[in-house]
Amino acid sequence: MNFVYLKIPMPAKAGRREHEVHAALDQALDQALAMAGLGTLLGWGRSLARDAASGGLEPAFHRVDIEVTDLSPALALLRAELLRLQAPPHTELHYTVDGEALQQELEPQGWSASHPTTAATARRHHRP
Repeated sequence: MNFVYLKIPMPAKAGRREHEVHAALDQALDQALAMAGLGTLLGWGRSLARDAASGGLEPAFHRVDIEVTDLSPALALLRAELLRLQAPPHTELHYTVDGEALQQELEPQGWSASHPTTAATARRHHRP
């Protein structure tokens, strides 16, 4: 099994509507992976960041943890589904190949090529 996670940006003060959108996206991704026999969602949640204006903590992105059986076709399916579901720009796919932590980002013109992650992000790729 391979571990993949998504980082989906959340606008400041996203509120309930954003939660509903992300829940629907999670359900669609889980169904697509299951139907293809490529994996399943393990869980999801929000990650917080300090708001520059207020100093309080605000949701920064929605994280989706996924376990996949075959990495290349699962990544292709995830990229296609995220485009179909109109995931916001700067959505990131994080995964590991041969011990190297990699990521791709959804840019306005499409998905970026795979590139190494930073050292801090790479530590999060490995599950305990």
